[in-house]
Amino acid sequence: MKNTAQKSYSGRKSYSGFTLIEVAIVLVIIALMAAGVVGGKAMMRSATLNTIIKEANTYKSAVNSFQEKYRYWPGDHPSATSYWPSAAGNGDGDGIILEQTHLFERYYVWQHLALAGFVKGTFTGLISSPRDEVGVNMMGSDTIDNGGYRIGVQNKWGRRDNTIQLSSQVGHYLNGSTLSPIDAQSIDDKMDDGRIQTGSVRSEVGAEVGASDCFVGTTPNEEYNIGNSNISCKIYFYFK
Repeated sequence: MKNTAQKSYSGRKSYSGFTLIEVAIVLVIIALMAAGVVGGKAMMRSATLNTIIKEANTYKSAVNSFQEKYRYWPGDHPSATSYWPSAAGNGDGDGIILEQTHLFERYYVWQHLALAGFVKGTFTGLISSPRDEVGVNMMGSDTIDNGGYRIGVQNKWGRRDNTIQLSSQVGHYLNGSTLSPIDAQSIDDKMDDGRIQTGSVRSEVGAEVGASDCFVGTTPNEEYNIGNSNISCKIYFYFK
């Protein structure tokens, strides 16, 4: 009697591993998935930077519109409490939004803007604890964790002008890094001249890191340290 089971088994062809076509298909799928991940990250980065640019332009427009309407900068308005009795205080009307040496005008800024209807939100106009506090006396950022916008005069790079500064909380102040050098440079390129210490968009090192983390070179030839991918820069937008 023939062993049909054995015949049936021995009649089958045995395959091991994948064919070259199957391997090629798998490699193509992996490559497409990797490209999708990289492309997705690039899109997210681009969206974040575009949001920062949009925010900066929105707040510059709000500040300038306030000045056009009331003839003083927000925070510096000497009669703010006459316009808005709930305002925390008046500035001295000297054209400079002072930071710490006199009246703490920078704490009035966001409250004056909100009371005048140029930005949304409720702000105390008072020093908090910590002194700078997002959502209390400072405007927050929609893209930077623990980040916010601080407005006031800067005595830097041979200029004494009012700026909007995007920085993160370090101790009592919004004074820390928010961007990597390459991202800060990308914003600078889109809005200004792409140079770290010239023009209307400038950057410097955050309070929590070393100077060379954000830029390399010496004055007046500093450049963004694009070889460093770590968050180490804070950025300023000049409006006057």
